[in-house]
Amino acid sequence: MAQKIIAIPVHKFTSDNVGAFAYSPEADFGKNDGWTNSWKGFLTFDSSQAGTQPVYRYVSEKPYFRYRYSTDANLNQPGWKYEGPTFWAFKTSSPSLRTIPVYELRSIDAHERYQYVTDFDTKFGDGWREVQKVFHVLGVF
Repeated sequence: MAQKIIAIPVHKFTSDNVGAFAYSPEADFGKNDGWTNSWKGFLTFDSSQAGTQPVYRYVSEKPYFRYRYSTDANLNQPGWKYEGPTFWAFKTSSPSLRTIPVYELRSIDAHERYQYVTDFDTKFGDGWREVQKVFHVLGVF
């Protein structure tokens, strides 16, 4: 009998105060701190599955709360604090599961904001540039 894989939604949150983005499987993440659930995001896992790796969340509190996500548990960049694994995603493409890549975008202004997108052809405005493809997910919602 094949293992049943159950995906979870990872919601995209925005902060109108600072124009920043956050991602979490918790639908009410940061609700008391000014974060709004966009009800958009992607499908991943809340624990390790074959072919997946943890995606870690880092936070920078100055000059305001910003979040960054990485498959590197030892992201050594000044001002970023490790918070731990947030979800699990595929390391590479899986054609049999029809995974799609997630790209990391970074703001080109001095605020060093990050967002993660699945459709790099979409217009994100002149203020963003691609940093790297960071992981693969099962789909979007």
